[in-house]
Amino acid sequence: MDDRGMIGLPVKLAVCLLVIGLMTPVVMDAMEDAETETSLMNLRTEAMVLADAIGDVYYGGVGSSVSLSLSVPPGQSIEAGGDGAEAYTLRLLDDGENVDVVYLDRPVVPVLNDTVSLSGVCDVVLRCTVLDGLYGVEIVP
Repeated sequence: MDDRGMIGLPVKLAVCLLVIGLMTPVVMDAMEDAETETSLMNLRTEAMVLADAIGDVYYGGVGSSVSLSLSVPPGQSIEAGGDGAEAYTLRLLDDGENVDVVYLDRPVVPVLNDTVSLSGVCDVVLRCTVLDGLYGVEIVP
């Protein structure tokens, strides 16, 4: 038996431990990023459900309405309505920070409310109406 086998095993073990030690933070960061993206994907899905419902009510004409139940993940919210161009968007917030915007462009329809914030499990009623000569959708939380 020669000495190469006895020296080679501890070196191999040391290299393996070094690789595992260096990869652990990288793997943990990747898992945290995946969790954050999954949460944002759920928020985007709820926003698209709301946007589609707004379009359906708009196409239904003045007087049409629909009741909708949304489940926005904890710590996140959807803001709709506002002044100017904000009336044509849904703003997605994560811990109060704007992370994405969904444009109400198919059809181009304004949300006639002042800013409405939707979070948690919430039921809303969407109504197509005319307010100050502007045809659009009103969100009633």
